[in-house]
Amino acid sequence: MDVTDDNFAQLLPQILNTVQNASFVAFDLEFLGFHGDDDANRPSLFDSPVERYRKQRLSVLKFPPVQWGLALFTAVDDGRQYAIIIYKVDVYNIYLFKRTINRRVYSFSIPSIAFLGEHDFDFNKAINKGVTYANLDEVAVIRSHLEEGLLDYEIFGERFNSHLISVQCYLSNMLERLRKASSPPTTPPASRADGFAPFVVDLEDAMFDPYACRSETQPLNYRKFRATRLQSHARLFSLHSNTHHVKLKMDGHKLHVQQAKSSERRVRNERTKLLNKTINEIAGASQILYAIIEARLPLVGHNCLFDLLYLYQYFFADLPEDYGKWKKALNSIFPVIVDTRILAEENRRRLSWHGIMNYSLATLGAYFKHPVSGDNLPYRFPDFSLANAALLKYAVHIVHVLISLQTEIENISIMQHTMPKQLVRLSCDWLILPCAIRWVCVGDKPKAIKGCRPFRVLLYVVRPFANRIPVSLMGVPFLNLVGDDPPSTRPKAIMLEGIGVSRRCFYPFSYPRLSLINIAALKREVNLLFGNWRCDLQAIDGGTRVLLATNTDHTLVPLGVCSCAVLLAHCVIRYMVVVR
Repeated sequence: MDVTDDNFAQLLPQILNTVQNASFVAFDLEFLGFHGDDDANRPSLFDSPVERYRKQRLSVLKFPPVQWGLALFTAVDDGRQYAIIIYKVDVYNIYLFKRTINRRVYSFSIPSIAFLGEHDFDFNKAINKGVTYANLDEVAVIRSHLEEGLLDYEIFGERFNSHLISVQCYLSNMLERLRKASSPPTTPPASRADGFAPFVVDLEDAMFDPYACRSETQPLNYRKFRATRLQSHARLFSLHSNTHHVKLKMDGHKLHVQQAKSSERRVRNERTKLLNKTINEIAGASQILYAIIEARLPLVGHNCLFDLLYLYQYFFADLPEDYGKWKKALNSIFPVIVDTRILAEENRRRLSWHGIMNYSLATLGAYFKHPVSGDNLPYRFPDFSLANAALLKYAVHIVHVLISLQTEIENISIMQHTMPKQLVRLSCDWLILPCAIRWVCVGDKPKAIKGCRPFRVLLYVVRPFANRIPVSLMGVPFLNLVGDDPPSTRPKAIMLEGIGVSRRCFYPFSYPRLSLINIAALKREVNLLFGNWRCDLQAIDGGTRVLLATNTDHTLVPLGVCSCAVLLAHCVIRYMVVVR
């Protein structure tokens, strides 16, 4: 189900209620870029977890999210013994667009925009109808400014402050005239009655539009000012704070005004109520994350490091600069995180039987779509549909030795028609996989079980693989969110020393130092020479030497032999030595 600003207020109670009863949640986010154009912030095989976190944190701050996909799984019958469990699956596709203007400058990358465009992402829908969001740090600052009357209402839109001033002036003048009319000037102030008949103000009237054209012909670029739901709540709070002895109520775009008794307690309670409503509107989609945190739901994702960083930064709190503090804070709010790529890697032996060595979603999707995957599975994964209340029956005991993911799982939050099935499949396979892992440990051939395991049992079985987040192109195989990260598994590096410019070189070296531009050129050449082997280069000793590294022992030897032969033949290096 698509969630936009138009239906968010109606769907939010339903979503929050579902979260309270759910067993776990699968999630994915789409954003406008990765890493940026700065080579210094690109991932490297030489990165430590601290360095990688620093780079990805900068990327998250630069590119905003545009969509959030959620699949909430609720166990209808969490059986104790070998019973078929029915899961109710609620899928929400939330368009995101920040409605509070801040001074941070965001960007986008062309490949990411092209990727979204290729999958029919509706940019107009995201911009015009996206749900706003704000983390707790932003909410705390705005709340403080609202309470103290120091908020610049321009954060709610460029034209909003002018509109608010127009409404406030009109309302003040109207109340002043009505109060004077209800009590003649000759009446003593002590006995003067300030009552007036209730009245209604149409806030979409042209007099409240700061850019409305007063002539008969309007400019082509003129658009009538219409307050969003967030602007409407902020406007009502501001009017209540600056207008006394009246009761204000919004009905669509009409403001109802009536006389109210002067009670300090009533005014304070009403102001607090309006303040909380305004703050909730500012938080927007973040309210869903707060509910997930409060319910302590397990999170399920695939290769979800970036997704976790985005959830933390844009929905919970500003990312700390310290990597250790982030891990500790993340584990405190999400005690159980299961990454299905980690589970896939635990089943690499069975995948290798069919030549599957790459655990990307495209490869896995193609494999499980092919009939040959049935040779590895005693049962076929059942088809399912989310129609009719999104009820899904499936047997969790199916011997599924790997996550049978759809090819486009990475795009789950941007593909409107296929996203529900993909999110469900991602999460269903997480439920199935722990049994497969257990069977792999018992023997070579899986053993069938007559029934499904309760959710709590599956959660217990998967605990050794929980809170491990895979990272690509880095020596450390995964990030451990509940303790120290594992040691690096990257092989020893090869050190090259340049000998200066040679006419036979296929790219120039500057002597005696190697510039960063030349390092980038060398890296491109090495990648062309060695195809898909993942390798990386790093300048050391002030640029006079270069470290050449690869990600596995299998590629280290051919990489070293080929690089030595080719680079020596072109008089690029003086010598080569294997170092740590």
